[in-house]
Amino acid sequence: MRDRDDFSAEVKDKLARRVGFHCSNPTCQKITSGPQIDPAKAINLGIAAHITAAAPGGPRYDANVAPEQRAAIDNGIWLCWNCSHLIDSDVLRYPANLLWQWKKDAEARALAELEGNPSGPDAPTAAKPQTLHVDPTTIYINPDNPPVAAIRELLEAVFFNAPDDLHRLCLQDKLFRPVVKQFGSNYGLDDMIDNLISYCFQYILWNDLLTMVADKNQAQFDRFAPKLQA
Repeated sequence: MRDRDDFSAEVKDKLARRVGFHCSNPTCQKITSGPQIDPAKAINLGIAAHITAAAPGGPRYDANVAPEQRAAIDNGIWLCWNCSHLIDSDVLRYPANLLWQWKKDAEARALAELEGNPSGPDAPTAAKPQTLHVDPTTIYINPDNPPVAAIRELLEAVFFNAPDDLHRLCLQDKLFRPVVKQFGSNYGLDDMIDNLISYCFQYILWNDLLTMVADKNQAQFDRFAPKLQA
């Protein structure tokens, strides 16, 4: 029986590449790889750090996370050596939710550079006309008769091209993390939605679900809001 749920070499490599080998700490962003004198070798100052610990007693350990999820790419963040030790030395200052946000923003910065916008997501943008959005917390969902068909349509529209994002969002949210254990290894989007709807029926988490979806794709949520309130 293994003591730690470590990342595979493939997961470590993908974590590094998805942020362009930069530290994901937004106040650091140090490059973590470069050339050695030996032309056949490279220096690596980066580490694939666990967001929730790989073993009991570790920083941000969560017993609700399954072993395979602890070793999955969704639970990893690429950092320089210094920042990897920093986050594990003060877990109250660096909770899991903050690290997931760092990871998301670091990947967005890397993509922005690839697309020719090196300023990335933190750069100031020109003022745009305000758009009024629907607040998911203002929608009343009757627990005895929730609009299941509309909620299913909304989930399909938001996650159709990225079903893994639904898995990741549930894993990141403490309210929905337990349902991830019900997702089978070969589950498709429809299967995940079925489990999620059953879970919301059981624990009456409809508005929490809508809030999570709206945070992911507000435009789609606004489009479906009339159906949800019908």
